[in-house]
Amino acid sequence: MPAATDHRCSERGSTTFPPLVGSNGETRIPKQLPGRPAFETAAVPYLPLDGEFVPTAFVRDVLQSIAGELLTSIDQAIVLTEPSRRFGFRIVDASPALPQPSVVLLLSFSDTYEVIAVPAHGLVWAATESPEFESISSLLDEPPPPPPLDDDEAIEFHHLVLPTYPVRIPHYEAWQPLHDFIYDQSSSHLLDYLLHAPRDHSRAIPQSSAHQDLERDDNLAKLERIRQLWTNVVALQITDDDLWDTMSLAWSTLSERIASRSQRP
Repeated sequence: MPAATDHRCSERGSTTFPPLVGSNGETRIPKQLPGRPAFETAAVPYLPLDGEFVPTAFVRDVLQSIAGELLTSIDQAIVLTEPSRRFGFRIVDASPALPQPSVVLLLSFSDTYEVIAVPAHGLVWAATESPEFESISSLLDEPPPPPPLDDDEAIEFHHLVLPTYPVRIPHYEAWQPLHDFIYDQSSSHLLDYLLHAPRDHSRAIPQSSAHQDLERDDNLAKLERIRQLWTNVVALQITDDDLWDTMSLAWSTLSERIASRSQRP
């Protein structure tokens, strides 16, 4: 786990982080990741767990201990293409042997017209204490409604009818690493992804033809990946210190790597 850093701001920090490559084609690399804005946190001191309300911090610990099962259940769950007969609900095929999702996130993005429906455990997102997910806790008070009595197929295949929850964030590509961190709370997994995952050849970073510049291009693409993650985290007002520490460590590691390479003769 990276060393702790105090990201709290006495004044509200910037909520924007422009692309590394400006409109004039010039590349600008800040030495440090912009600090965390002074987010408001949702007033959710207690959340429902196993039929009773318990402190949110305790809920986070319990969820982290079963993160593997939760992620597996999400990977295996399928949001069916046909709409539910209830407005604001979607039908989900989920394994009854795993912790079942309780909500479907309807994700839209600023950099693509694609909208994706993601099964989710509402408790996981409510436990972030983000204002963006404050109202999701109201969906946890009651179990999902059963399928309509005349929906024989839903009953036969143990389909769930889950409420939808709209979420909008800036960047599609930076959604998955944030999603996985919210579930497993693993700084090491996130850091490994940010530093070592193969580049996606993003159009945001012009590609150099010279062989000696390929490594720099690779590091720039990874910095752009962190920038996009930063903007998603800011949009969702996630205050998790480990998340911010990990992004900062990855950014400083890559920016220092680029600086040291540029000083070579």
